[in-house]
Amino acid sequence: MNDFNITFIKELSQEKLFCLYAILLHDGLDQDGFCKVMRYSPEQGRMKLFQMVDDGLLLEVKNRYVINLLLYRPTIEALKARNLLH
Repeated sequence: MNDFNITFIKELSQEKLFCLYAILLHDGLDQDGFCKVMRYSPEQGRMKLFQMVDDGLLLEVKNRYVINLLLYRPTIEALKARNLLH
């Protein structure tokens, strides 16, 4: 586990951090819920979710998107560092 590098989370864009915050706050979201919360069009939401799944930030579990469990703690720390989570 020593080779697992998670420093990239600190470099995520503000937009991706807001998306992760919304998913964390709702304990996972389906695509429609994500689009409503983030005020994205269905196409924008689908593309953003697929991008974050491809980046390894999210997992799709039973049509819901959740934060990758290996990145859960570092994600919370990154959100706290940017004052998005207290």
